[in-house]
Amino acid sequence: MKYIQKKGSKELQEIRDWLIEYEDVIPKWITEIRLSYDADNRDSMLKVACHPYRRYVEMDLCAGFIGATDEDKEEAVVHEIAHMILSPISDLIGLVRDVLPSGMVDEILEKQAEKAEEFVVPDIVNIIKPL
Repeated sequence: MKYIQKKGSKELQEIRDWLIEYEDVIPKWITEIRLSYDADNRDSMLKVACHPYRRYVEMDLCAGFIGATDEDKEEAVVHEIAHMILSPISDLIGLVRDVLPSGMVDEILEKQAEKAEEFVVPDIVNIIKPL
């Protein structure tokens, strides 16, 4: 696994350390994780954008991460790993969404697929954390 830090900081190194700790459960399709800092996002701790067909992930450290407890930081990292695990399925849903008539997309996929993913993520976190 290759880690690329766009800007150096203690917090980005901390995230990298958490990711290395959980590297065994990070999907094998990921060959690179690009870490950066998003100072404008004060509502989140971390956010992730997955690119399964390009084999990399962009992970942004958000302002909410700074000053959080170690337990909350670990929970946030594992939560984003769960999104990494689900991202190929999310991408497939996106492809299906592109071929359905727009009314069906808005009503069924947009709302339900996102809700379903967030519903499953805590269960995946509970599986990963004890490992």
